[in-house]
Amino acid sequence: MGAHPSKGPKITDQDRAVLELKRQRDRVRQYQVKLQHVLDREHELARQALREGNKDRARLALRRRAYQQGLIDKTDQQLATLQELVSTIEFAQLEQSIVYGLEQGNEVLKQIHKETSLERVERLMDTTAEAQQYQRDVDDMLSSHLSVEEQEEVEEELAALSQVVPDTQATPAVQSLPNAPTSELVGPQLKTPMPERSMVADLS
Repeated sequence: MGAHPSKGPKITDQDRAVLELKRQRDRVRQYQVKLQHVLDREHELARQALREGNKDRARLALRRRAYQQGLIDKTDQQLATLQELVSTIEFAQLEQSIVYGLEQGNEVLKQIHKETSLERVERLMDTTAEAQQYQRDVDDMLSSHLSVEEQEEVEEELAALSQVVPDTQATPAVQSLPNAPTSELVGPQLKTPMPERSMVADLS
């Protein structure tokens, strides 16, 4: 009888977890590249809003920017932690936690994918009623997702931008006129006319 073909190595749950981690990390790297364009655009929109005298809209752009950057950072850290767990010999005991972490990672990646749309960014500067409602919704969402530290960093960045970006909508300052002189003006002195000598000679 002929020899049976040998089967390849069995793929374990640990192998699948490692593969899924690699896929998620690759997606994070791709989103980081795409999201950088969005972050740069939001920074420019914040500057534009300040030039137009709209500090609230500038703050909204910076808060959204901080939220998006936070998504990338947190996902990156979570995947790094899972990578360490997967490579340990205690994988069997930690399998449920790792699988849950991977599921959470996929959910966050879906959120990041939504944030890579430049069209959504441009709506921050739209003045239509629908866009303004969208801006309020975004602001409400960010209020519950940004930490106190992130909020403080946004305010610091906004203050720094306000120092370097001129507000072109502000009322131009009236040029001050020179102060009126307080001392009496002294004009050229006029010579006192001498009395005319009599044309009649003194006969005496």
